[in-house]
Amino acid sequence: LVIAGNVSLGSALAGATTITAPGAAGARLAVGVGGALAFAGRALTVNGWVSRSGGQLTMVSGDLLAIRDSLVVTGGQRAMTGGTIALAGNVHHRGTNIGTFTPIGTHLLRLNGSTSSQVVSFDPAAGGSSSIQNLEVSGTQVVSFSGPTSIPIGGNIAVTNGTLSVGASILQAQAFSTSGTGKLRMQHASGRLVVHGNASFAGASTNGELTAGTLRLYGDFSQAGDPGAFSATGNHLTTLQPLLATRTVSFANVDTTLANLSTTSHFAKLKLNTLGASAVVNLASNVVATEQLTTGASEAGGTMRRVNGTGFRLQVGGADADSITLDNTKFGIGDRAALTRLNQIVFQNMSPAVIQLTIARAGDGTTYPELNDIVFHQPGGVDPIPPGFHLWTPMTTAGPAFTIPFRNSPLGASTREFNAGLDVAPFGRAITVYRF
Repeated sequence: LVIAGNVSLGSALAGATTITAPGAAGARLAVGVGGALAFAGRALTVNGWVSRSGGQLTMVSGDLLAIRDSLVVTGGQRAMTGGTIALAGNVHHRGTNIGTFTPIGTHLLRLNGSTSSQVVSFDPAAGGSSSIQNLEVSGTQVVSFSGPTSIPIGGNIAVTNGTLSVGASILQAQAFSTSGTGKLRMQHASGRLVVHGNASFAGASTNGELTAGTLRLYGDFSQAGDPGAFSATGNHLTTLQPLLATRTVSFANVDTTLANLSTTSHFAKLKLNTLGASAVVNLASNVVATEQLTTGASEAGGTMRRVNGTGFRLQVGGADADSITLDNTKFGIGDRAALTRLNQIVFQNMSPAVIQLTIARAGDGTTYPELNDIVFHQPGGVDPIPPGFHLWTPMTTAGPAFTIPFRNSPLGASTREFNAGLDVAPFGRAITVYRF
């Protein structure tokens, strides 16, 4: 069936709410040059595939186009401000025509295929001008992308079933969520998911799925659902980048002992890159990053990155970080990644009875780079006497485990909260940890 004129399902098929055409599987519905198809609140199911090669496809709120094969777009005008395209096959955008698939408003592309894979392909020759407004993955398939490097998504991404695979693409969305049996896959170093709003992971386990690429997040982060709904490993990087606002990080299933990583949720690499003096990362739970914690370039005017822990713990595998204020936040550094820098780390608003900083490294005789300006502010302004501080190694063999030089810090002989077995050097020098 080729539509070459103006067809409105409302006027042409009055009284019908669902129309099925063509009847044969594998057949084609085409909206050709000079043609126009409007739904007028109706639902149209196409057993084959649909192409728009030069005509206009008009969709508004309440319209539904269900396609049991693929959608092919090679030209035509954009007039999709609402409604839903439910697609079991692939999306193919072909040719150099600019902006021929650019829905806006509340329009939803629902990918509900039941085959092993479903591909969204935009032709790079169009200059990356095509886009998706809202995307829902609800089939049992793996959805992937091909074409231009960047795939803009003007609204939200929701993965309720199946797998969304970022691959080497850059996906940008206003919000992102997984639920039910849905999950995210990131396994390519060049892959990026940029979420300008909030990201919620409440779907299936991602153990083994998040091994590379970058999740850049400007809004809140939350994990629920399966205990491993966000289980990042390897070189996967999450960048927390709040802009002039407080953003919250919350995990429902986290293990700060790192004993159950395959069945709990955690970041792998974590970067704090807050923008502006009023930007705060608020911890609503304990947070684990199994690899190294890093910070972005120092901000103008020496603005400190602020983490408000509300008594919770930030546990990382290593650190290369500077200019962080840890407000009521316990901080632990393990030995899963490199410890290369700790500069201008300020602890404040915590009880002196609480161990605020724990450094636990394997016993190998390492002397670490100098840690500069580690400052503890006690309640009531009783500075610079430091509160709880704990260096240790899980080894039991006699002999030194590691040495940490400190500069411009009150960590010395007057420290009150060292555990037994530590040899404390004079003020301003170094602390050598012995196995005990």
